[in-house]
Amino acid sequence: MLWPNVEHFVLMDKDIKTGTISDIEETRFSVGPQASGTEQSTVVMMEGIGLTKKNIGPEYLGYDDTISSMRDGRLDGGSFVKDVILATKLEPVTFEMIEIEQVYELLEMRSIIETEAAFLAASRRSEEELENIHKALKQFENTVTDEKVIGYEADYNFHHQIVRTSDNRFLIGVMENLSDLYHGALVYSLTKNIGLPEKREQVYKEHFLIYEAIQNKDSEAAAQYMKQHISNARRKLGDTRLNQ
Repeated sequence: MLWPNVEHFVLMDKDIKTGTISDIEETRFSVGPQASGTEQSTVVMMEGIGLTKKNIGPEYLGYDDTISSMRDGRLDGGSFVKDVILATKLEPVTFEMIEIEQVYELLEMRSIIETEAAFLAASRRSEEELENIHKALKQFENTVTDEKVIGYEADYNFHHQIVRTSDNRFLIGVMENLSDLYHGALVYSLTKNIGLPEKREQVYKEHFLIYEAIQNKDSEAAAQYMKQHISNARRKLGDTRLNQ
């Protein structure tokens, strides 16, 4: 190797035959941006097992574009020279590469922040702020029946509007500083609901209950529904710590 590092060769399940690097042969595979360290180290690894870029359909994409292309079916896999530690990242991250325990921790943090934010929003909201939350709710509702849309942006906007309505600059700052992590977690979670209309409808109903409590200025109910909403997401992803 050129330098000590962690190498991830990621392939779609359908292309995995032996579970070794040789499975990338004859696939559409991203070796990293051209002339990057990722491309160079990927080539070194391939040469070690007798492969060159002629043995694959090479693409030259960054981490996020690689995952996006794999998700869209335009790419079979890619090389990631990265050891992702979620708690240290304030930029877009690839959640498929993160240990699930770190996703649980992020959702646990969200539960702490957003439960209190919902409590405060119910007691402090103005009519204008309530209308902003309602618009975000309607935006999310429009994504529920569209199977081509994950709906993460509308989901984030709904939660963002509630945190903003808390009128607490520190709560707002934490969410906005970690917005990329929030987006990543939402994509990771909501993708599990694609093809499951009843699950998507359930998420909308949970959002509606939170909105209704804020509308009624019922702080206790708003906090309760928010905590329940995020707990349901944690259960869906298999977080057993909720049962402890």
